[in-house]
Amino acid sequence: MRQLITSPLAGVAAAIVTAAVLVNASLPGPSAYEVELMQQDRYCESVATWNAETARGVSPERRYGHPDYDGIADTACAPVLSPVDTGAYANN
Repeated sequence: MRQLITSPLAGVAAAIVTAAVLVNASLPGPSAYEVELMQQDRYCESVATWNAETARGVSPERRYGHPDYDGIADTACAPVLSPVDTGAYANN
């Protein structure tokens, strides 16, 4: 019978590569809670973008993001700082 692996080092290299693939495949991904937090962050970011473009006067068909269609932005999203009133510093 013909020998497939001609060098002992080839067998060791194949074993190392196989072990690396198996270890990489078994690493845990993000938990369901972490995925939910990422989705909530994306939702809040899109609502903030929509609101900022609304404040700038961009028409709805040209805005990015989306409105708060779930009605949760007031409680689920971190407050967004309002722009600084630059007129307050005009006399300094």
